[in-house]
Amino acid sequence: MEQCGVPKEVEFQTKAQLGLEMIREAQKREMPYAFIGMDTHYGQQPWLLAELEADDECYIADIPYDARVWQSCPETQIPKRKGNRGRLPTERKLGKVNPLLLKSVKLPRRFLHLHGSESMSGIHNVDNFGHESHA
Repeated sequence: MEQCGVPKEVEFQTKAQLGLEMIREAQKREMPYAFIGMDTHYGQQPWLLAELEADDECYIADIPYDARVWQSCPETQIPKRKGNRGRLPTERKLGKVNPLLLKSVKLPRRFLHLHGSESMSGIHNVDNFGHESHA
């Protein structure tokens, strides 16, 4: 790293870690934005999405078309111990509900229609029937 001129105190960060750092810096500087848009790479980082949700951030993240999804929140459970050896299970696991391939799921035709550049007051939700509601 010294040959490249990178200081010793600089630590490696992944692309997603750098992205979150950029978002935090924009928040710190109070830069105005309505939402955070992300490509598939960031949409596949559950820890990043959890961070944004914990901050109550509005975001739109792409996910691969062949991702596995649930149409409702799946139940989880602590599995029963298999046999008499080893530690007792303590982590919750998914129940017997199998996820669906995203490309095989018929999604509702909902989208956000953004207009205006000053505030979130220009966001509308349009349902399957074309009925518009203000967010």
